[in-house]
Amino acid sequence: MGRLVVLALAVLVGVVVWTVRPWTDTPTVLRPDTGQAAARLPEAAIEPVLSTLLTRVYDAFGQTEEGAIYDGLATAVATDLLTDLYLQRRAVQARGPENPEDPEVGTATITDLRLDDWSLLESTSLGYQIQATWTVVGIVGHADHRHERINTYAARLALGPAAGEWRLTAFDLDQVRRQDAPLFFDAFESPRP
Repeated sequence: MGRLVVLALAVLVGVVVWTVRPWTDTPTVLRPDTGQAAARLPEAAIEPVLSTLLTRVYDAFGQTEEGAIYDGLATAVATDLLTDLYLQRRAVQARGPENPEDPEVGTATITDLRLDDWSLLESTSLGYQIQATWTVVGIVGHADHRHERINTYAARLALGPAAGEWRLTAFDLDQVRRQDAPLFFDAFESPRP
């Protein structure tokens, strides 16, 4: 019985070592859009991965509780970027919806996010450097009205493995274009946290 246990344990260790393959240089990480392992991303796979990660970022920004914002961002960005993005979001929230004179302040609900354009700038062993443009459409509610807002962003992004999954590892915003649609004066109730 003792030999059988030792043999079973040796087989288990062999399977784990072969699966992990610590001698390989390329870590296998999961794609956030499919959950499949991908040590490298074919160029055609970059767009759905990038789109999924941007959607996760804006889903996190749509949260009101600190923990939900942080945890949501952690599913999209690497640890080095997480604190910066989280603190930027908290700074916007800290201004609060109670100041109707500030045109930046209000409750927002994202209704659409689309990746408009992207190009691969560089592919390295650490991941991909990408120039991307995307549009975010949302409804912004202020104390006395609400309106649609369309923001278009351009940024240089880095996509790389982090925490066992492809994540945004750098985010350098180049441009923001804002377009506000006409106001809606119908009854509006801001969501309660």
